[in-house]
Amino acid sequence: MNKKILAVISISAVLALSAGAVLVKVFHWSQAVTRNQATLIKSLAEEGRASGSLATSFRWQPDIGTVKVGDFRVHTKNYDINEDPGKVLAIGVGRSPKNWKPDIGRGLDAAIPLPWPEKYVEEYKQPFNFWSFFRNVQQLCAHFDETGSEETRAILKALYDRLLEYSELRDGQRFGLYKFKQGYRSNSIPVEWPWTSAYASGAALIGLSNMWECAKIDGALDTAHEFLAALSNPIDPREGRPQFWVSFVDDRGYLWFEEKPLDRIEQPRILNGHIRTLVGLYEYYARTESEEALKLLRAGIRTIEEYAPYYRVPGKINAYDMLQPYNDDYGPKRTIGQQDILYRMTNEPVFAIYRDVFELDMRDEIAAGK
Repeated sequence: MNKKILAVISISAVLALSAGAVLVKVFHWSQAVTRNQATLIKSLAEEGRASGSLATSFRWQPDIGTVKVGDFRVHTKNYDINEDPGKVLAIGVGRSPKNWKPDIGRGLDAAIPLPWPEKYVEEYKQPFNFWSFFRNVQQLCAHFDETGSEETRAILKALYDRLLEYSELRDGQRFGLYKFKQGYRSNSIPVEWPWTSAYASGAALIGLSNMWECAKIDGALDTAHEFLAALSNPIDPREGRPQFWVSFVDDRGYLWFEEKPLDRIEQPRILNGHIRTLVGLYEYYARTESEEALKLLRAGIRTIEEYAPYYRVPGKINAYDMLQPYNDDYGPKRTIGQQDILYRMTNEPVFAIYRDVFELDMRDEIAAGK
């Protein structure tokens, strides 16, 4: 690990110790990047990192104001969103599955190219997983684009029906459901079941917008709009929490999409789940030009621009969420990739800098297989 980099940006860890510094923490972190450009650029150049050149022109940009989401006004920024998913997403356009033939006659579970996770089927007794849903849709859409196979369309329709089975519509808002018991943090925090997740909402938006675009599956776009409606209705967890909700506004006015909504005031703010939801919003917006999706997307990105340094553990793997004590993220490479996606999505240099700082922090531990 390059110690010069740690010296430049470790100010975030110091500022985090003071509650009074919270409001200026990210600002100072970014200003430290600017004030120490020579050291940062030299170190990144030695590492062969692209953001070395970006840092030369980087300046902190203040909020442009707030926007109304549900009953709240939340921070936002007028990011110039790249509307080409193929240029933004690491997993952009799906690839047609190899050595696979569509055969809906075998039933959905046998017909999909990517099987449901074994743990979901054997332990949770839930033959459905939201990550597997959208990844299967991407591959099936690629196959349908190549072949126009009606068998493939039938599998897509069966996947859509399975999604409906594992979701619930309440007052025009749809929530993805996990119909099994699973607490949080090794079950130390109880969670009532069935439970929902913004991660599920984001994954559903990816799959639904793809299957609507590629095969015009009946109902897919309407269902996507129902998932969007749930994300558009944030709560204040200090003022009561309904059984199902997926977004909230924190006490500083930032919009969060929560992967593991808890029946308590303090929420985990899981980094991966929030950004998965952003990707879902992005894919839906790129295909529909929905102004509501764009509004949520920009506000959610602004939250990450503000809070990404809070997840940083200098010289180590990033924190998975913001609860204390911090737990290592089980997918540190994903964190790096997600910051890169936000950079390509917005062309904002701050996300390229975040990407490279996380990568430099974690390089040794990732190389060691941690």
